[in-house]
Amino acid sequence: MTIGIKEFTNTTKKHTRQQMTQLISKPNFYVRVHGFNKHKITLDKIIWAVTKISGYSERELFGSNREREILWWRHCAAYLAHKHTQSTLQAIGLRMGGRDHTTILNAKKKIQDYLDCKDMLFIDRIKQIETLL
Repeated sequence: MTIGIKEFTNTTKKHTRQQMTQLISKPNFYVRVHGFNKHKITLDKIIWAVTKISGYSERELFGSNREREILWWRHCAAYLAHKHTQSTLQAIGLRMGGRDHTTILNAKKKIQDYLDCKDMLFIDRIKQIETLL
């Protein structure tokens, strides 16, 4: 979503239009208004982050392999996609190897169970992925 300088200035009422123009022109600046931001987290970005941290290729992660470690990384990707995007479960499943929406729900539940157990190694890995987003 693109927000004009005038609209953003009216919502913040802290900066003049000229100040906002100078602020927006700075590198790495992004605007957050009502939950919208310029750096949107997408499914592709999540998949890229998981492949980078895991060391597996996208093909390996979302293929038919049911090896425990690959399955775990696949579940992490599904959990993060559901958490950080507004994509439907069906869309996430299709992007992740044509899986059913119930598979994504199951992955989300399993990862949430790990988080509820407060497994620090697991929590650190999830945070590593989220920092790349």
